[in-house]
Amino acid sequence: MVETRLQERSLTEQVDEIRSLHDLLASEVKTQSDSMNSRFDRLEAMMFNHISAIQATGKASMDPGPSHPPTPIPNNPDPNPPPTPFTHSPHHLPDPPDQFPHPPRQNYGGLTSRLSKISFPAFDGTKLRDWLSKCEQFFDIDGTPQELKVRLAAMHLKGKATQWHTNYMTSRFGLFPSWTDYIIAISARFCELFDDPLAKLVALKQGSDSVVDYRDKFETAWMRLVLPEAHTLSIFLANMNPHLSLHTRQFEVTTISDAAKVAALHESSLFHAPY
Repeated sequence: MVETRLQERSLTEQVDEIRSLHDLLASEVKTQSDSMNSRFDRLEAMMFNHISAIQATGKASMDPGPSHPPTPIPNNPDPNPPPTPFTHSPHHLPDPPDQFPHPPRQNYGGLTSRLSKISFPAFDGTKLRDWLSKCEQFFDIDGTPQELKVRLAAMHLKGKATQWHTNYMTSRFGLFPSWTDYIIAISARFCELFDDPLAKLVALKQGSDSVVDYRDKFETAWMRLVLPEAHTLSIFLANMNPHLSLHTRQFEVTTISDAAKVAALHESSLFHAPY
């Protein structure tokens, strides 16, 4: 009997202990659940307030504001109204000034050149080689395309050169040739019959010309030749007036530039010498 009672008491105590633990766990679970619910309530309230603020801002931006009646137009408007001040929008900045202006571009569709201040050389049928030389210089500086060289040159022909060009293009049925073919054709028509650049250089004498004028003529004739400067200097001194040539040779000059300077100084001294 005693053992049975002890066993029943032991079981009762265990049951009570289990119930006590269960109640304790239930209380802790309830406390944590209440805490979580409170947090969720605060988060929900914050989200609701945030969404409400966004919606209120959107409605305010879409509100056109109070309408104003149109400004009446006066019967006799001022013919010279004051200028309206220009204001920049806060969302649109004015374009900055162009600090690096672009160079003028070619407009070859209208056969105009970027070198509008430099006139293209004209040709009237004389001095063909000089004209061709100036054309090449112009084309090189201007960067003229190959297919437009003949067109540009033809616009600056005069007199009998224009007549020749018209007949030449008619024979080609209006088809423009290359610049090289055009040079050959125009040279066959206007080039001198007997053209010997070396003979012209050798035959060029100073005569009554000053040293400066003689040098200019000599270098113009020399430009058409490819000669070593030593040979050219020999011709230059040989065709100079004897008294100037003799004086210049004493300085053993090696270039035409030096020879011309020495001869010009001696010429000037003779001109200002007292009688």
